[in-house]
Amino acid sequence: MPLITNQPALEELCQRLSTAEQIGIDTEFVSEDTFYPELCLIQVATRDLEAVIDPQEVDVEPFWKLLVEGGHVTVLHAGREELNFMFHAVNQMPRNLFDIQIGAGFCSHEFPAAYGSVVGKFLGHKPH
Repeated sequence: MPLITNQPALEELCQRLSTAEQIGIDTEFVSEDTFYPELCLIQVATRDLEAVIDPQEVDVEPFWKLLVEGGHVTVLHAGREELNFMFHAVNQMPRNLFDIQIGAGFCSHEFPAAYGSVVGKFLGHKPH
């Protein structure tokens, strides 16, 4: 899984992502002792690739633009913070969005459900 730590690598990743039908993302951030969360890591996956983006090393605005402008489905789990990062960066939200936690809530009495719980309930697996 490539670690994206420079702008040319991010641009290449965005080019590869531009043809994906679905793009799944998850972020890691620090919010203790800060008014706004500090973005520390972006994990991204499609059917064909996985990557990790270091937002401390690259300007991630092109990535957020790709997510809000593309014809793909952006897949999140409990994506409030991811959507906040996108909106603050490019003042837009994705056109096609699927939040796993909300979708699972329509299929179950458990809400909100952790990602591992959703995977276990609907797929019978534990995420690694």
